[in-house]
Order: sequence, then C-alpha cells, then structure tokens
Amino acid sequence: LHLAGPTAATEVPVAPVGVRVAIARSIGSTIAIPAPATQGAPTAIQTPLA
Repeated sequence: LHLAGPTAATEVPVAPVGVRVAIARSIGSTIAIPAPATQGAPTAIQTPLA
C-alpha cells in the first residue's frame, strides 16, 4: 500500500501538468484554452492542430 499510495498520488498531478504545459506551449496563449473550451473543446483542439 505504501508503494501504491505515493505512486498514484505522483501520477495524478504529473498527467494534468504535462498535458497543460504541452497545450499551453502548442497554442502559445493561456487565454486561447479556456475561451474556446467554454464554447467547444473540440474546436480548441482542432484549431491549433490545423
């Protein structure tokens, strides 16, 4: 349990942080993420990729 506890707790924060950093770097604007995300998440993803 000691190994499973810290391992799970470490993977949880690392995943979102890595994804957020990757998205922020790809778009280059933190405002571009929440603005389109409110209207439509798929639109925000397709826009930077395209």
